[in-house]
Amino acid sequence: MLFVGRLGPEKNIDFLIKVFHKVSYDEKNIKLIIVGDGVERNKLEELVVEMNLHDKVIFTGGQPRNKVLDAYKQADLFIFASYTETQGLVVLEAMAAGTPVVALGKMGVYDLLNHENAGGIMLEELNEDDFAHEIIKVLRDKKLYEKLSKNAIDFVKENYSIEVSVNKILNVYKSLLNIDKK
Repeated sequence: MLFVGRLGPEKNIDFLIKVFHKVSYDEKNIKLIIVGDGVERNKLEELVVEMNLHDKVIFTGGQPRNKVLDAYKQADLFIFASYTETQGLVVLEAMAAGTPVVALGKMGVYDLLNHENAGGIMLEELNEDDFAHEIIKVLRDKKLYEKLSKNAIDFVKENYSIEVSVNKILNVYKSLLNIDKK
């Protein structure tokens, strides 16, 4: 499992660690990789030690872009629980890599995962048992996993590829300049 982002209190990483703890009871060979740095790092590392997860949770600190992209590709699942995400770029990046997402559906993340075939599972509230249940379901159901992975890649290509984004920007300019769309 993977989290990428700034280690700040609003990201609810302590919640994700607690959920991971629950998941690790059922999924013995699982690890949680936390990529990023921030003011919460020491507190989160202490929580990991208190929960006896020090051999299952890895803090990488900040990483160069190419290593972050590799992490997305190598992860089985991307987990995210931020209440304040404006755009959900890390969720999009995970989906572009074909990594299914289990995330809290607030603000920017909601805009991405509220689509039927977006490639992720969106939860409405922070509930450890619900989060753990959805994570285990995705990890154990190979068909669901493959469907989410394919849907994630397709969703990003159809809605956020460079070509699609450029066309959206061109259409905005054309509408502002009253140029007929061709």
